[in-house]
Amino acid sequence: MNKPSYVFAIFSTTSDAYEMRNKTCDEAKGTWLCSGCASPKKTSEIHHVVIKQKGINTSLNFISGVGMGVIREDLLQLLSEFGVSNDLILSTLLNEDGSKISGFQAFRPKKEIIIRGNSASSYRKCEVCGRHLYHPLGDWYVLRSQYSPGIIFGNQFKGLIVSLEIANQVKKLSSKQIAITKLPLLDAARDNLNLDLSLDVKSYQ
Repeated sequence: MNKPSYVFAIFSTTSDAYEMRNKTCDEAKGTWLCSGCASPKKTSEIHHVVIKQKGINTSLNFISGVGMGVIREDLLQLLSEFGVSNDLILSTLLNEDGSKISGFQAFRPKKEIIIRGNSASSYRKCEVCGRHLYHPLGDWYVLRSQYSPGIIFGNQFKGLIVSLEIANQVKKLSSKQIAITKLPLLDAARDNLNLDLSLDVKSYQ
């Protein structure tokens, strides 16, 4: 079987995201949310998230100010058909009255890959949890050493890294406010960072 030369990043382009209830946000900062970078702590169990404002109806969205995505049921079903839905950790979305928001779930990936860029890309390390915080500039790519076929990964834009086969099927869903970007798999980084950012591949297992 030939090794893939490309993978695909899927992420939301909307500014109409979900917003957590203020009380839930304050509680999260004291429990499962890193106080430095507002990313979920990798060992945390998040059973539900209370939302004060729902985002646009699209297959992939995110919770504003929090390192969690929101996935619609049709995309989750598609991932299940490819046998990769278990690569995501799901949390129930609730309205402020405690009722369930149907058709959508919050998610975190079990594993993440950082999309890399050129030497103008920005990078810092969270002083609290040690997470690598990276924004790519120039041509985007993924390092081959970080990718494993047969599973899906998260990326730093609260989206997904998937295979060509999955990307082609996602295109058949509603494309509203969704970007699907082709990323080459490279053997070496082009950002002049003498850092092994593969250390940021998070495993929640």
